[in-house]
Amino acid sequence: MTSGDRLAKLENDPVNEVRAKQFVLVDDEGTTRAFFGFHNGEPCLALYDEKGVPRASLAVNKNRPGLALRDENGNLRAWLAVSKDRPGLLLLDENGKTRTSLGVLEDGPGLLLHDENGKPRAVLGLDKDGTMLHLDDEKGETRAVLSACQERPVLALWGPDKKMLWRAP
Repeated sequence: MTSGDRLAKLENDPVNEVRAKQFVLVDDEGTTRAFFGFHNGEPCLALYDEKGVPRASLAVNKNRPGLALRDENGNLRAWLAVSKDRPGLLLLDENGKTRTSLGVLEDGPGLLLHDENGKPRAVLGLDKDGTMLHLDDEKGETRAVLSACQERPVLALWGPDKKMLWRAP
């Protein structure tokens, strides 16, 4: 086999394994567009926009996989993760405050809507006993609860003075 034959064989044979600590993909202008390597000792894949701003990353941190999505300024806007076999999704506003969170706990799924300060104001949950909707005011005080439990459904309303206004049954 001639050296030209060997070179042609090397060019046409796929490599079975490539080992490296990181890969950085750059575009024609030299801007980083992707990174695959380690961040803080954990594996990470990051994707960047044409300005080099990180927009999406997939990582496993202490056996907890997560997907982060960022806006055009690089601010975290969505986070999907699984922690101890419990999936969760956080949606954040432009100020970095959690506005919506969705998760599945041991008892069942839950949806929380947060105000501009990140305080939960509405909670919708489902467990083995039924469904529950819980509404709070801006001070975090309970104002309404609707429960569709198997045993006994309840609807209750409270005033700003924390006194019950109405309840059925």
